[in-house]
Amino acid sequence: MFIVVLAMTLALPVASRAAEMRSGEAVSISVSQIIEENLYAAGGTLSMDGEVRGDAHLLGGNLTVTGPVSEDLTVAGGSLILLGPVGDDVRVAGGSITLGSSVGGELVVAGGQITTTPGLSVVGDTVIAGGSVVIKGVFAGDVTVYAGDVQVDGTIGGGLFTTAESVTLASGAVVKGDFAHEGPKEASVETGAVVDGEQTYTQRDFAAGVPDKTDELILWESFGKIFGAMFIFFVLVKYLACLLVSLLATWRLPHLSQAVVGRTLKHFGIDLLTGLLISVVAPIVLVLLYVTVVGWLVACIVMAVLALAVLVGGVYSTVSFGALVRRVFSKGKKDFSADWKSSLLGTTLLTLVILIPIVGWLVGLLFFLASFGTVVRLGYEALFRRR
Repeated sequence: MFIVVLAMTLALPVASRAAEMRSGEAVSISVSQIIEENLYAAGGTLSMDGEVRGDAHLLGGNLTVTGPVSEDLTVAGGSLILLGPVGDDVRVAGGSITLGSSVGGELVVAGGQITTTPGLSVVGDTVIAGGSVVIKGVFAGDVTVYAGDVQVDGTIGGGLFTTAESVTLASGAVVKGDFAHEGPKEASVETGAVVDGEQTYTQRDFAAGVPDKTDELILWESFGKIFGAMFIFFVLVKYLACLLVSLLATWRLPHLSQAVVGRTLKHFGIDLLTGLLISVVAPIVLVLLYVTVVGWLVACIVMAVLALAVLVGGVYSTVSFGALVRRVFSKGKKDFSADWKSSLLGTTLLTLVILIPIVGWLVGLLFFLASFGTVVRLGYEALFRRR
């Protein structure tokens, strides 16, 4: 089994070779940088001015994209400014969204305030859901909008289909296909606006109906892809981070690693109860300490110590899992080995197990609580035992 897991792990760099990952409080990709593969990036502030020659999957609070993306662009965040050309589909979810430049495929957007600039051009169909939507630019396909307020002042090569409280076709609007609107009142069409196709209006109270199921399905499928990509990104980042830290721990701290893993697995029940008890009682005690005049300082110190114990326990939970699996499947092996093999095996398997709903979550929680309890007990004994 170890050989199989080793092969799977060694295959990860090959499978993810076409992916570059960036994360941090502030992530910046300068205009001189060229990323030849897919990009996965997350940060509080994210700026991408360089070129991505694959897909780009971005997550950030304040996010700006001015560089070109050769394939798909998937973005989620708070304030989003997307002004770089994209070769294929664009899927965006955020609070405040500004879109410009060119989109070579479909465009799907959901947000609070959405603005497409005159410089935007979309080759495929467009679906937009938002509070306030301003549409400018050139759209070759159909445009479907669900919103509170919609203002259209661009050129639409296909049809325009709106479901909104209010819709205004400004004087510069051109719709070469049909224009169909559903809402409590008719759309306002200013002088100079052009609709070549048929115009229809359906009066509807929004409390009495929902958007067309087909378009609603398109939205959900698109956002499923957005958050699916983000989920895979964070699972992969977490796996690599845990693997790196656990390998370093077993390499640089072999005696501590062996002590924690050996005790966790030999006294699993008592350490599990210890970890569970501390997890329940500690927050209550910390709150009571924090509200007192002097106790808040003690609470801060205890909180810092427990946070360190949580991190250490999380690292060694994967090593313990790997050591247990190795002992179960190794003939004649009686001891629990806390080495790089257990680290590699445990991190890989436990990451996969935790993806299983309910059962996997429970297994991960049990091993974490047991390792956490072991770390706390070892720390207590080291500090307070009598010499």
